[in-house]
Amino acid sequence: KATVSVLYCTKMNTELQVATKQLIELSQKIEKLKKEAVEEQDAQNSPSLVSGQRNREAVDLPTPEGFSKVSEGAAAVLARRNKDGSQEVFYNPVQVVNRDLSICAIRGYNELRMEKPTKKGRSKDKGLRILEGLSATGLRAIRYWKEIPDIEKIIVNDLLPDAVDAINRNLKYNKVPLSKVIANCDDAVVLMQRLAAQTPDTLLKINTENPRVVHPLCSEKMDVVDLDPYGTAAPFLDSAIACAEEGALMCVTCTDCDVLCGVHPEACHHKYGAISVKGKYCHELAVRILLACIERHAIRHGKHIVPMLSLQIDFYVRVFVRVFSSKAESKLSIGKVGHVLQCSACSAFRVKPIGSVRVESKSRDERRKIAKGKRKRDEAKEEEKAGDEEVAKEVEEKPSAAVPSVPSRTEPRLKYGTATTVTFGSTYKPHTPGCSVCGGAVWIGGPIWSGPTHDKEYVERLIDIVDKDTEHFAAHKRVRALLAAARDELPDCPLFYQLASLSGSLHTSTIPFVKFNSALLNLGYRTSQVHCCPDGIKTDAPPEVVYDIIKAWHKVLQNEGKAPGSNLAGAAKHIMNAPTRVIVDFTFHEGADSRSKATGETKWGKVYEPGWGPKARAKGTKDKTAASNGEEE
Repeated sequence: KATVSVLYCTKMNTELQVATKQLIELSQKIEKLKKEAVEEQDAQNSPSLVSGQRNREAVDLPTPEGFSKVSEGAAAVLARRNKDGSQEVFYNPVQVVNRDLSICAIRGYNELRMEKPTKKGRSKDKGLRILEGLSATGLRAIRYWKEIPDIEKIIVNDLLPDAVDAINRNLKYNKVPLSKVIANCDDAVVLMQRLAAQTPDTLLKINTENPRVVHPLCSEKMDVVDLDPYGTAAPFLDSAIACAEEGALMCVTCTDCDVLCGVHPEACHHKYGAISVKGKYCHELAVRILLACIERHAIRHGKHIVPMLSLQIDFYVRVFVRVFSSKAESKLSIGKVGHVLQCSACSAFRVKPIGSVRVESKSRDERRKIAKGKRKRDEAKEEEKAGDEEVAKEVEEKPSAAVPSVPSRTEPRLKYGTATTVTFGSTYKPHTPGCSVCGGAVWIGGPIWSGPTHDKEYVERLIDIVDKDTEHFAAHKRVRALLAAARDELPDCPLFYQLASLSGSLHTSTIPFVKFNSALLNLGYRTSQVHCCPDGIKTDAPPEVVYDIIKAWHKVLQNEGKAPGSNLAGAAKHIMNAPTRVIVDFTFHEGADSRSKATGETKWGKVYEPGWGPKARAKGTKDKTAASNGEEE
């Protein structure tokens, strides 16, 4: 009887497997028929099945009763409000800069992808696959389809059913092919994990109405992953990295700048795994905290990121990074991420890497071979130890406010280790426990991304796109100005000084921009402005030199009888009484004036209109208690 029961169960299990396979094949045929029907409908209703045609027919169409129409670029969407005045689906007109910038960035990425295809990724002959995980109205996806060429597919996702209804309504209103731009109602994390899945069993989605049916959106990695949530993007980063194709472009927005800029350090820690410091550079710090967070998610998957463009704009952070697979490159992350040491009494700061990556001139085996026959074994070991200490000393005593140069896999041999120092000190005071400028207590923040935040060649490519296609970008002046400011930033100098803060800490009048730059350049240091602060100065000069320049400026004012009278105390008195380390020369330097009035190139253009700023979260209409990802469009 036992044998018969086993044989019967085996037979039933086999029949069940066959039935399941037939059910899967049947569901696939149904999905194929549905797709063919949608494509046939697209052929009849859509003006074109090819992206990038800039068809503006929807902009001129009459507005249906009960709706208001919002036009932007080549797209127009229908908006509706609830009786209490709240938005049914989230829309913020201020984000037009974000959308214009994203279109420009994806077009630049597509050109780069065609010119320099990755070895492991999809063929350059195939069109772009784009995922907009948190879409709201669908405006961004519609503009992508109409204004970006070579798109194969766009997945437009939202968790809120009302938002998906609005997306479908807007897709049809704009006559976008529904077979190419696919609206989907799902949790963004679940969708991205399903797209990243490769094992056949994970491609099957359990459904109570139709069990074990293959989901049509699965096992398909994306060339562009766009995340624009209401608040933080941190919960979506791991899944986004997983579903990103080799060399893919990730476009990430975070609107919780109060958290990233140090107002709520405890919230910053549990969202981004970092502590933010409330310095004058807090907006750039917000960008670097987000980049470090993305990098940590990437290295868990054996990947690493290359920042292409990273900006803090108005009330949000927007970064564009490429994702590559390389376990060897991901090991270098300890040299690209560092902690911020900020003095609590003055504006001095330093960025220290969390680990060390250095080049070994010779391996231990090579050293032993050289020493063999010439020295005894203990003498060879002493030579190895001395060589290691000498290299470590060079790294520790590098006289710069920036971190050591970002390591590269092109080096023949790399050695990984712990950070060489945890003190604030420099070559002037190597082991100072407090601030080396004023002796004050030091705050520790981070970890942050300490490498370059922009790719200069890529930014110049985007500027060319904007210049050649100005009429198609509503916010082209602002976008062009931001790109120009980002292009001119020093890539290897994290964070910046603010002139008013520097002068204020010594109770003296603010030093003129050109005077400060000239002094730095005459001393042999580099300097640049920063995209998120018009009076911010990036430099590779150590903070001791920076304050020597401010002290020298104060003496110039005293000699002219223009210095403000004040009784110095505390940190200001300590700095003023400290000996000067350099001879400051304020003679005009030809590269000192990079301002718009001197170069003729607009930067930091800002236009604040009535109602400017972040908006309230959308509430929907059908189910106001439903959970929402909180999408921000």
